[in-house]
Amino acid sequence: MSKAYILLGRIACGKSHVAQQIAKEKGGVILSCDEIIQSLFDECLGEKLVPTEAKAIDYLLSLAEQIGKCGGNVIF
Repeated sequence: MSKAYILLGRIACGKSHVAQQIAKEKGGVILSCDEIIQSLFDECLGEKLVPTEAKAIDYLLSLAEQIGKCGGNVIF
């Protein structure tokens, strides 16, 4: 049975570290909205950040659903 781990917290509080530990110990795919935005955009998005984040989250949720249907774990 697949599982979804959702990590919430302040900036730089260790979410990525915990996600890496979960992936290592329990297996799973880490899906990060921050990583998508940082890899696609070199500049500050300003006013466009919130709608861009919303689109990235929608995309990651669709990936998570596909991964879950295949029996994989997902870490947000």
